[in-house]
Amino acid sequence: LLGSNNWEGLLDPLDLSLRRFLLHCGDLVQCVRDENSPYVGSSRYGEKTFFRKVKFPSASAYQISSFLYATATLDISPDIETNFIGYVATSTSTIPGRGREIYVAWRGTESTLEWLDDAHIAPVSASAITPGAPGNIMDGWIRIYTSSNPNSQFGKLSARDQLRAQILQLRDQYKDEDLSIVVAGHSLGAALAVLSAFDLVENVVPDIPRHRSTP
Repeated sequence: LLGSNNWEGLLDPLDLSLRRFLLHCGDLVQCVRDENSPYVGSSRYGEKTFFRKVKFPSASAYQISSFLYATATLDISPDIETNFIGYVATSTSTIPGRGREIYVAWRGTESTLEWLDDAHIAPVSASAITPGAPGNIMDGWIRIYTSSNPNSQFGKLSARDQLRAQILQLRDQYKDEDLSIVVAGHSLGAALAVLSAFDLVENVVPDIPRHRSTP
């Protein structure tokens, strides 16, 4: 279900177990949207109560290890803001065939500055993430992923640096277990999912064999 043999024999027709797993990933992403915080920047709920508060059906099976915050900026003004954009979570136990699951979930665009960053459609080289990497990335997406805000009360690091540090910490914490990493997102979050999954595979945990993104 995590992409072994490029999902050979599972896609056409869509395997029922894979369908359930994709819907499960969608539910984990929906949790970020259902948080629906009225407070600019922060999450309405704490990490320990997050899944229960958003009424995630499998709340007891997962735990938040870290919230993720992303920074949006404007070239033409000093405007800058850092907002809650997702989380890293782990399964509370190992899953047969998948080991300890680590999920990264990203939400879609919400703030005005994020919409303005989304409008930066010029392609920039993927070498900004990995030197020598082929292909291009939309400027607005990589800007949200890599921008930092030294004045933010939620964290001084970019979303990229937050994620990388958290994944390395979890790999060390569960070093005696098999790990699976799943990266999922909606809209802007889907772009960040592809970008961050590529970043993790290339630069952070190339020794973990299963990394996939789910749009």
